[in-house]
Amino acid sequence: MTDDVLLGKLVALLRERRLPADTPLPELRLAMELAVAKTPLASNVSITQGQLGGRDCEWFIPAGVPPKKTILYFHGGGYVLGSLNSIRPLASYLASLTHTTVIALDYRLAPEHPFPHARTDAVNAYKALTGRHAVPPSTLVLAGDSAGGGLVLATLLALRDDGQPLPLAGVCLSPWTDLTLTAASLTQNADRDPQITHAGLRLMATHYLAGSNPQDPGVSPRFGSYHNIPPLLIHVGDAEGLLDDSRHVAKQAGNAGVVVTLDVWPNMIHVWHAFAPRLPQAMDALHAIGVWLDELTAPVT
Repeated sequence: MTDDVLLGKLVALLRERRLPADTPLPELRLAMELAVAKTPLASNVSITQGQLGGRDCEWFIPAGVPPKKTILYFHGGGYVLGSLNSIRPLASYLASLTHTTVIALDYRLAPEHPFPHARTDAVNAYKALTGRHAVPPSTLVLAGDSAGGGLVLATLLALRDDGQPLPLAGVCLSPWTDLTLTAASLTQNADRDPQITHAGLRLMATHYLAGSNPQDPGVSPRFGSYHNIPPLLIHVGDAEGLLDDSRHVAKQAGNAGVVVTLDVWPNMIHVWHAFAPRLPQAMDALHAIGVWLDELTAPVT
């Protein structure tokens, strides 16, 4: 079966299983966990439970040579869904294919804990890693998918504004960066995207914002000022409703002098990385993250 055929079957399955936006939140949360329940984990990665900044986390450590970098990872789910259970397969393959320690954080979710709780948890976890755990910022990478990708950017902005030492880089997979929901691609790619809907995003944004200004860079980093932010890698598929969320941030950050690598993958859907190991393009994308990180720290010749 070719890669394109596999992708087509996956898209059809996602369309078939997509729940209405008004599905009760407990059902949506359970469905997200069940969707990955049978996904095998990377066999060469050990998993250890822990805490960072008062929140639960899991450490994914690949076997073999001790990793030289650490990734602090924020899961997706529109700030209202997702957990350590739902992110475990993706985190394990990210650790395996980048040869990097990955720490997945169980940050607080809305509507029980709206903005700024997720960002507060992310900042506190970073401070715990660089403080009590003595992880050098120069070896630390912030990464996340969807809302977690937006949280990467919001956390970088908050750390910079607080005068904290910044990490080596930020990696954003299909990031949600604009909670005003005015991006043209939401409409233009509505028929191509089997997962993201405007109605679903609107409900999630309402839960997370809880009255906050949707143009606040803390919730919509698309409106942030990116001076002095470390290098960014952004992966997005050209079939995504959130395509413009990536494009706008890349332009904004690039204009501020940030080294930005925007990789737009043909025909890819929202966070296709999460379909490793079944989807070859997912494995390729995770491997590409490791290559980018290695090049970022390679000696200049």
